[in-house]
Amino acid sequence: MTNVCADMTAGIARKLQENSEWHMELLDETKEPVFRIRIVAETLD
Repeated sequence: MTNVCADMTAGIARKLQENSEWHMELLDETKEPVFRIRIVAETLD
């Protein structure tokens, strides 16, 4: 499961624009959150 999430987020990270954010939550069978993946693209000053 973590390999699938890693591949998916890698593809999303390549498409992020400056100063944007993307996130997703992985839920278990009972719809409870297991973990959250959050990617933030910030410009460096």
